[in-house]
Amino acid sequence: MIAVVIMAFISIFTSRMIQQGVQAKTKIQSEIDRTSGLKAGLALITQDLQVSFNYHDVNAELYNAAQTARQAQSATPKTPPPPGTSPPPPPTTTDPDKFKLKIINTFTRFFGEVDKLNFTSLNNFRSVKNLQESDQVEIGYYLDTCTSRLKKSESSKCLWRRVSPYIDDEVKEGGTASPILENVKSLHFRYLGYGHEEEWLDRWVTEQGEEVMKGRFPNAVEITLTIYDKRTEPPKDIAMTVVAAVRFPNNRPTEAASATTPPGR
Repeated sequence: MIAVVIMAFISIFTSRMIQQGVQAKTKIQSEIDRTSGLKAGLALITQDLQVSFNYHDVNAELYNAAQTARQAQSATPKTPPPPGTSPPPPPTTTDPDKFKLKIINTFTRFFGEVDKLNFTSLNNFRSVKNLQESDQVEIGYYLDTCTSRLKKSESSKCLWRRVSPYIDDEVKEGGTASPILENVKSLHFRYLGYGHEEEWLDRWVTEQGEEVMKGRFPNAVEITLTIYDKRTEPPKDIAMTVVAAVRFPNNRPTEAASATTPPGR
């Protein structure tokens, strides 16, 4: 009888431990399921931003700088001839194309708003081997309504990713958009860059706004994404914030930096 009682206590204790372990595993797995999609969405945005790239034609810029220097040199008064000699005759005609500058077209842009983002990146994924496409790609992120994958009768606000492998004047349009995350409550961006190294901005546009932004990509982007878990009652909000550092924005050097850079660097 004593042995039976001891075995009964051991069995009860073991069954309770197993039950508690299963409940803990279910709870942990549920938490992982809630945040896995959120983490994956933030990781994709971070990866795109890390390799965002501001291309500019260095050869055309060097040519225009040389042409400007030649024009300034030609406009400088010549040294007067020695006494007793006649000055050289002035040029009879002037070639209008002699110091003509090349037109530089800018296609890489960064349009960063508080709740949407469009920019050019080097994160072009080619699913076909040897496909004749560049690494450059237009990418956009924004919120819009989409249908649920599991229940077609339901819809929610979703995080959309727009991709265009062709760089053109309309960086904010074109390409193919796909929803990558459902049940999104809010999306918020903030930007850090030249001239604003110590303060986060809600807007960064390379063609408008402050002079320090024109033609320059930001150095870092803060992304805050909030989703709601519909499996709880009431739905539970889950938010995460990450900072994506732009690894090589390829911005033009500032005048101050150029003046302090030693020759040959």
